[in-house]
Amino acid sequence: KGNMKKTVDETQRLVGLFAKLGPAAPPKVLQQERDLFSQQVRELATAFHDAGRTTLNAKILNMAHLLYEVYFDMFPSDEYTKDMATNYAVLLLNLGLHDKAVVQFERLLQLNLPPEQEKMAAHGAVICYFHLYDISALKTSQDEDVEVQDALEIPDSFKRFVTACDRYAAVSNASDEDHVESRFAAAKILFDHNHFPEAARRFAEIVERY
Repeated sequence: KGNMKKTVDETQRLVGLFAKLGPAAPPKVLQQERDLFSQQVRELATAFHDAGRTTLNAKILNMAHLLYEVYFDMFPSDEYTKDMATNYAVLLLNLGLHDKAVVQFERLLQLNLPPEQEKMAAHGAVICYFHLYDISALKTSQDEDVEVQDALEIPDSFKRFVTACDRYAAVSNASDEDHVESRFAAAKILFDHNHFPEAARRFAEIVERY
């Protein structure tokens, strides 16, 4: 583990050297060094992730997290983004870092993914939002007529939550985990912000279908 930490520290130090020396380096040499560094960080992140997953060692998994972080800081988009973002998102989800995991799942969903990978990423994003935002408290409108309440602006975070739910519902089936729950969550967010006609349509669809 000591050697592993030294490896992570050295990798992070090299990022600083690239930032400091890169602008003065010949472009061809710099590109060669970046390609080599990209390969090394990919291999290290994957190896640490596999080791941590095999041993269930949280410290090693956290070091893998740091290496993935280095990778995406240096290489936010390249030919390996799909595989690296998939592994990183799953790792972050397993570590309970839902705010960071959802960023990676949504990064993935901007790519052209095979159907099963798209469903996995869409489900991962929904799981993250369920952890990040509590929608369990039911809103009551006993003292007011819901028909005369003005619609409220939905905060961006909850708009993204609704989008994630709709996206997962579109690529999954009723028998898939969290399919119905995602539909209900989207409807409830709309209801809680007084978007009653759309919420009512969605609730009715849930009752009719499931």
